[in-house]
Amino acid sequence: MTNFDDRPMGVSRVIDIHRSKFTFVTSVILLVALIQQSTCKKRSMYDPDPPRVPRRSWAVKNAFERYRIILDRIIPKAPDRFMLVKFNNNKTVELGSVMRFDDVWEIPVFINFDFDIGCYHTLIFLNIDHQNEFFPQKRQYLHWLVGNIPEVMLEKGKILASYLMPIPPPILRGSQRLVFLAYRQPKITIQFSEPFIPALPLPKTRTNWTLEEFVKKYKLIGPVAGNFYRIDWQTEVVRPKYDDGPK
Repeated sequence: MTNFDDRPMGVSRVIDIHRSKFTFVTSVILLVALIQQSTCKKRSMYDPDPPRVPRRSWAVKNAFERYRIILDRIIPKAPDRFMLVKFNNNKTVELGSVMRFDDVWEIPVFINFDFDIGCYHTLIFLNIDHQNEFFPQKRQYLHWLVGNIPEVMLEKGKILASYLMPIPPPILRGSQRLVFLAYRQPKITIQFSEPFIPALPLPKTRTNWTLEEFVKKYKLIGPVAGNFYRIDWQTEVVRPKYDDGPK
């Protein structure tokens, strides 16, 4: 067995220097992580700076309750803040407004909400009225998932599921609620274990996805912001784009 006290003076000094460097680097990394974590500051309702997007807390709460998103136990409580969502042609989602398929088949062009400075968020977009003939109790269908979003800069986030347009049910009848939710992450960034979900082909993971399980798994906080729209498939006619041309 080697007695480290009998090591030559030069070897001991080199080992001690490397050990000190390793300890210093580790301490710096931990310190930087703590500083970055502390930069996530929740905005107070008494903050002198005006909100970037009007929070409209009462309107959000009333809409989420009116359209039974809370009563159907999709989320335990309404989001604190309004999420501004715009599609092409300046079509804006307005807390339960009825949207046309032609307006929402492409990814939103603008999303914003009154975020907390320095915080990271996860954006979730899902259909909560999906018709699953094999598992009727599973009504949630994942349409879009982006994590590790610094503040509200979606372009810098990690896409976990590509955006997927609303899918017409087998029989065009009834309406569906499609919900946008933003959650604050407990850590700066999260190492998500889910494999990337492309838009096509349609995988079963979108159908088997559950909001509650995902939120619990990563201890997400919120929802801190939200919005939703409805599609009335009974009156909706999904037409190819070229149908609008000359007859």
